[in-house]
Amino acid sequence: MTIDYHLSYYRVACHQLTQGIADPKEFARVEAIKDAALCAIALEADIIREIGSGKLDRPCWEKAIAFIHRYEQADLEIAA
Repeated sequence: MTIDYHLSYYRVACHQLTQGIADPKEFARVEAIKDAALCAIALEADIIREIGSGKLDRPCWEKAIAFIHRYEQADLEIAA
């Protein structure tokens, strides 16, 4: 599924950001990947219809994060 592809990039970027990135250019690159992956997930989940600025506004961001949480929970339930 396409969401799995984008979610894998989102997870990796979030992990890298939580580990800390010293180089400002690398930080900006990883942050951009995280934002792009979240926008792609929001598009796939039909939360937004177009990307626009490349960053989600707060209500769409909250919906996308909630969608990811539900999606991951469903995967855990299927695996169990």
